[in-house]
Amino acid sequence: MVGMGAASSAAACGGVYTVQSGDSLSVIANELYKNASKWSAIYQANVSTIGDDPERIDPGQRLTLICIDGLPLGLEGGVDVENVVALSAPLDVPLGTAAVRDKINLLTADDFRPFTDRSLPGGGMYTEIVQATMEAAAPEQGFAIHWVNDWSSHQEPLLSNALLDLGFPWFKPDCEANPETYRCENLVFSDPVFEVLTLMFVTTDNPISFTQEDDILGKTLCRPQGFSTFIFDHQGRNWLRDEKITLETPESVDACFMGLASGAYDGVILNEFTGRETISALGLEGQVDVAAGQPIAIDGLHVIAHKSHPDAEALMALVNGGLADIKENGTYQQVIDAHMTRIWASF
Repeated sequence: MVGMGAASSAAACGGVYTVQSGDSLSVIANELYKNASKWSAIYQANVSTIGDDPERIDPGQRLTLICIDGLPLGLEGGVDVENVVALSAPLDVPLGTAAVRDKINLLTADDFRPFTDRSLPGGGMYTEIVQATMEAAAPEQGFAIHWVNDWSSHQEPLLSNALLDLGFPWFKPDCEANPETYRCENLVFSDPVFEVLTLMFVTTDNPISFTQEDDILGKTLCRPQGFSTFIFDHQGRNWLRDEKITLETPESVDACFMGLASGAYDGVILNEFTGRETISALGLEGQVDVAAGQPIAIDGLHVIAHKSHPDAEALMALVNGGLADIKENGTYQQVIDAHMTRIWASF
């Protein structure tokens, strides 16, 4: 049975929960969030504490629970809901702003919610973290963030020709296992700025789980066109390379979920936020949910520079230093908590 921990204030939301004997993330989520499927929200906020397997938590561990829809209440370290959701206004930056050559120019694009999109508060969670990171790094020449809504142009030619200096956010492949991939051969990566859970979404009529590789073998999975597929072969799993799974890649995220609902696929493989947002937009709540078990992958989102840039290593050291500073002074967690509260409330 889940205990409520040390209470601070009845009006405080979120806080720190101490794991009790018999707990699992689903049990904690069901008791404190009134929704067992929000186990992944707890895991996302505590990956560094829990480790790679969300099914292994130990009594006495202290887990951070973010505020979602006014829950949980009464935990140690909770904060006032009004303070947690106080977000900056959406950005007002014209598309394709020209780079200013005497500044450090960072490059991103819209339509990668909830991470980067100018319709979101602060331009998205990742944009706001990068903004805070660069402010903490305080480069003498200043910096500017630019938006070019053609992701395919970012690495080539914009960064490869040093037309802009840094790009974000990008996943990093398993470069030890696949050093020949373009990203591994040509890019310099920052420390992970944010770690994303890639999950399997399944129907409630066919609720397959993922606890071991055998659960996946022979299944037909869907991942939209344009989304990276290296997650299926990294860490020696070789699901695609050895044809252990069948992968379908329709043109859109919506097509994956509609195919899943119709029985064409056994699972959809996507980051948690895009998946949950699509389920809500398509009205598939109750029909589609996160598979039980483990994430398919936990991948960092990075700031990148092209190795052809003469200052690539120095720029990355600057980013890593600023990121370390905002993590140490608490700014990083404030940004994450504020966005996560808003994101989860929208599902």
